[in-house]
Amino acid sequence: MRENYINPKLFSMGMVVVPASITIEKGISVQKYKCKLKNKVSIYKKKTRRAVVRITGSDFVKKWGLLNKTNRKVKIKLIKKNKKWLLILTRTAKYGKILQVYSGSHPCFQLVLNKHLPKNLWNLIKSKKTYTFPVNVIFNLSEWKDINLKPYDFLPEVEKLPKKLMEKALKLGFNVDFVPKGRSYDLELIGPKGNKFLIAVSSHVAKNESRSKEKRKQKILMDISKMLTILNKNLYPIIISEPLEFDGSWSFTTDSYLNFYKKKFGFKFLTTNFEEKWENKICKDLLIIDKTINRKV
Repeated sequence: MRENYINPKLFSMGMVVVPASITIEKGISVQKYKCKLKNKVSIYKKKTRRAVVRITGSDFVKKWGLLNKTNRKVKIKLIKKNKKWLLILTRTAKYGKILQVYSGSHPCFQLVLNKHLPKNLWNLIKSKKTYTFPVNVIFNLSEWKDINLKPYDFLPEVEKLPKKLMEKALKLGFNVDFVPKGRSYDLELIGPKGNKFLIAVSSHVAKNESRSKEKRKQKILMDISKMLTILNKNLYPIIISEPLEFDGSWSFTTDSYLNFYKKKFGFKFLTTNFEEKWENKICKDLLIIDKTINRKV
């Protein structure tokens, strides 16, 4: 079940949660010492251990890369809430850890957590060389105004359609407090009325209309199956895709499945051709849904 990590009152402060992972690893460092008197080199091997948090992405790495190291310092707070680890990063101009950024084919940022990791977590690598576990990282985007850091900067580079939708939605009064990595769904949006939408964007074009329609519905059913694992009464599932019907088309079985999920779990299906400014129409549809939802207080 998705957790609410941020108080809604903090939206004006630009707080956002981004999923990441912490890797604990053991290794061996080789150190060389040269004796000037004897002109001899001594080699020593020393056991080491390291804990790092990593977030993959492209746009936010490019923006952080514009800053020098002294402007990428953060204070670290690692806590456990509801059996899940949270890492709170607060920007500082004084003493702190430096956010390390790496570009290339797999851009990411990483942060060394050796001094901040509890002892019980270090015990996880007693019998292993490495151990990786999930963590949610909390950023205050208002602290990074000098590089104009936005929630959609944390979306994976391949998620171009969700990024475009989020960018437009933020301009129309929607909010974002969690940026998913596209595993179960593509993005979350919080409407002006406070309703939270889980959104999957599905696009598929095949050789002909009939084939395209069936492939879209198969993809949608896969998206639904993943969204059901985290769905609860406070989340409203939305599927966005190209049109599912055309003149002369029919598909009794898959249509029955989609109608079942619509009635049983409240899925709503929005269609678009993903042509220029498609995000405007989808945002208008989401605003209408946001206004018509009857929330039980």
